[in-house]
Amino acid sequence: MNRELLQKSKLASQPYEDRSVGCPPDPDLSAMTKEELETRRGTVGRLRDLVKKAETGDKKPLPDIRTILRESLELAWRIMNYGKVAE
Repeated sequence: MNRELLQKSKLASQPYEDRSVGCPPDPDLSAMTKEELETRRGTVGRLRDLVKKAETGDKKPLPDIRTILRESLELAWRIMNYGKVAE
């Protein structure tokens, strides 16, 4: 069983009330350390570069994009929540 299926099965076995639902709150940038801010900026920059490559038709960056979005739920919501972007 691959790792992704194992994660899905673990999530499915969690009680509903223990699952996170909806957009996570925006991070409090003022409370972040300098290292955390640098890491976040690096992640956003890396994501931006990978997306630019993917837009040209290159499929190699897709696994890295998925990994970043899986690990950074707030970024995934920020990118995917078109209603929030439209506001």
